[in-house]
Amino acid sequence: MKLDAREKNLLNNIPNLFKYNNILYIGAKNSRMQCSELLRNNIKNLKLDIVEPFIENYNFLLTLNWINKVYNCTIQDFDIDIKYDIIFWWHGPEHIEKTQLKDTFEKIESLSNKYIILGCPYGKYEQGAVGGNDFEIHRSYLYPEDFSKYGYSVSTLGEKDVRCSHILAWKCK
Repeated sequence: MKLDAREKNLLNNIPNLFKYNNILYIGAKNSRMQCSELLRNNIKNLKLDIVEPFIENYNFLLTLNWINKVYNCTIQDFDIDIKYDIIFWWHGPEHIEKTQLKDTFEKIESLSNKYIILGCPYGKYEQGAVGGNDFEIHRSYLYPEDFSKYGYSVSTLGEKDVRCSHILAWKCK
């Protein structure tokens, strides 16, 4: 399997990623579930749960037999007493207001035993609703300091405010 630059960056910064198999993936749809193939191909006994608020994406995800459980809610409304090895929110933090970051990060961190892994565009990247999905709207533009001030390690690809640039942020508990 050929890795893209974001996946290479992920593995360079979290080389022991594949040793964990209990993962909560926040936000996914049939045309975008980045890193899912990487996880599926490299983690033995993968137990992947997904939180997805948009009903059309949720219904599609229910049809995939390699997914353990799908929850139809936002991560802020996710209220299950389960701990995961890894919380994976790949291209999601930009979909909430910056004022919601602290509380949302605290919520995510409370669900994790080991790693919180976040990915998003590096800076300004405007996007509206996609396919009628208002959860796809970019509500904030994020920079490394938006993560580091909450204790996350950060790596960037590309230049800020340029399309296809990327932030990887992670925290190990």
